Amino acid sequence: MPARSSLVTSSSTGSGTSSRLSGSLRAVLATNAMVHANTAFSVTLAAMDETVVLTVRDRSLRFPTRRPTQVMATRGRGLDIVDFVALEWGINDDAAGSKAVWASFAIRAATEN
Repeated sequence: MPARSSLVTSSSTGSGTSSRLSGSLRAVLATNAMVHANTAFSVTLAAMDETVVLTVRDRSLRFPTRRPTQVMATRGRGLDIVDFVALEWGINDDAAGSKAVWASFAIRAATEN
């Protein structure tokens, strides 16, 4: 997982695309933790240089998997969305019995008028 330097909120990443992406990824990864891990979870958003890293940590060691999805299915596209939107993403586990699903994306600077 990329090193993180400081915690930020989605509003401090600037307006526009980066804030919408952080909110969308946060919703997808948090929903996955609620539905599939069925444990308490935490969400961390951190900035490093020109990148934001979103991490959702839960107490399940069951790793998420991408599966083929039917066209009309209403579920099952979470990791496909993360893979499409994120620069990078991955899954880490630790000896304490938890896992972290993380995704990174570029910070888009707000343009001045």
